[in-house]
Amino acid sequence: MISVSPFSQIRNFICRRHNVIQLIGYEGANVALLFQQGVTPDRTALPETFAAIFFMAGSLAICLFDPVKRPWALMWGGFSLALGGAMIVAAGYPLTGGAVALASLETARGGMAVIAPRLADETLATRLLSWVLQPYGLLVERTVGRAKHIGPMLKDRPFLIGALIKLPLRVEFIAKNMLAGDMVGTGVGLAWMILGDGGLALNDNGLKRRVMVAERSEGHDAGLSNQIGERASLSVATSSSG
Repeated sequence: MISVSPFSQIRNFICRRHNVIQLIGYEGANVALLFQQGVTPDRTALPETFAAIFFMAGSLAICLFDPVKRPWALMWGGFSLALGGAMIVAAGYPLTGGAVALASLETARGGMAVIAPRLADETLATRLLSWVLQPYGLLVERTVGRAKHIGPMLKDRPFLIGALIKLPLRVEFIAKNMLAGDMVGTGVGLAWMILGDGGLALNDNGLKRRVMVAERSEGHDAGLSNQIGERASLSVATSSSG
């Protein structure tokens, strides 16, 4: 009998529920940050309020994604997150908002690839959104997608690229809060980066395959160890009976 390690069980859970994890990571951290800063509706600027709404709607849509039942959810979720990034720009944070918007457009572009084979069967709104996003997809393909060596990755792995775009922002946020001794802020940044961005990045099939291959490899090693142990026990028992 092959025993499965706790780490293998955790990896399996993460690969199955990563879009739920991204929702918990993003929105849980956002709520914690709001409580810490004491932000109330009367103290929140209108663009920031809309940003929070768009971010929540986008994360929820991605959480609902199912490649068979709801293939549209990734594209709509990414688009909603991009609108949230645009609101952050409008609130006066162009670098942060621009990076979030660009990373979210990558999520939407990945969603376009998922839905493309069955686009004709989708609602009019989903088809219209796909057409609206097509120029961005063509821009990526005809510019950075043609870059030597890294072009194919930039073109074909949008979920992973989206996470990498946000990585410098996350590291800066975490470092600033650590240096200031703000443990809540540090935890928020870690939740955004590990749970939120990491969960979203696992929509990349290549990354998910690498995690699952590691799991199968560990399971194989565990099974081999058990077989060796069983054979050793049988050998001892045979020697004793002799």
